[in-house]
Amino acid sequence: MNELRDPRAAGRRAIGATIAIAASLGLLSAVTVAGAAGYAGRDVIGLASLVFLVALIVGAVIAMRWIYLVATIAYALSGGETTRPGWAVGWYFVPFANLVKPYYAMREIYQVSENPADWPSVPGDYLPMWWGFWIATNILSNIAQRLDGFDVGVPAALVIELLYFGSAAVTAWMFIRLVREISANLAERIFQRDVAEIFV
Repeated sequence: MNELRDPRAAGRRAIGATIAIAASLGLLSAVTVAGAAGYAGRDVIGLASLVFLVALIVGAVIAMRWIYLVATIAYALSGGETTRPGWAVGWYFVPFANLVKPYYAMREIYQVSENPADWPSVPGDYLPMWWGFWIATNILSNIAQRLDGFDVGVPAALVIELLYFGSAAVTAWMFIRLVREISANLAERIFQRDVAEIFV
C-alpha cells in the first residue's frame, strides 16, 4: 500500500492559520465599526483590510493543503470510494457546487476517520451545523461588503459586523474542532493499518 503521511502536523498548521484569519477578521470588524463611528480613517480600515486579506489567502492555502492531505488518506482507507483529493479542494472554486460539494467531501473524510470499514454508516455529527455557519458567514460577508461605502449608521454597521464576526468565529471554532478530530483519528487509522501490515 502507499505510504500515508500523519496529518497532525498539517492539522496544527491549519489550526494556526484559522486562528490568524479569525484574529485578523476581529481586527477588521473592530476597525470597520470604529470607522462608522468616525474614530478610524479610511487608511486604518485599508490597512486592517490588507492584513485580513493576507491572512485569508495564506490561511486558505494552508487549510486546503490539510484538506488535500486528509482527503488523500480517506480515499486510500476507503478503497477509493470517497471524493478524490483534488476535488475535495477543487469544489470550493466551482460556483453553485461550492455550496454543497465541499460539505459532502468533508463529511466523507470525517466518516472515514471515524470508521474506515463502515464509513457510510457514520453520522456526520456537527458537520451540518459547521457548514451552515460557513454559508451564513459568506452571506454576511457579502452583505457587509455591499454596504461598505453606504452611510448605514453606527447601529446598523455594528449589528452587521457583530453578526458577521460571530458567525465567522463559530465557523472557525468548529473547523478547529474538526481538524483536531480528523487529524487524530486518521493518524490512529494509519498506525493501525501499518501495524496490521507488519503482522500479515
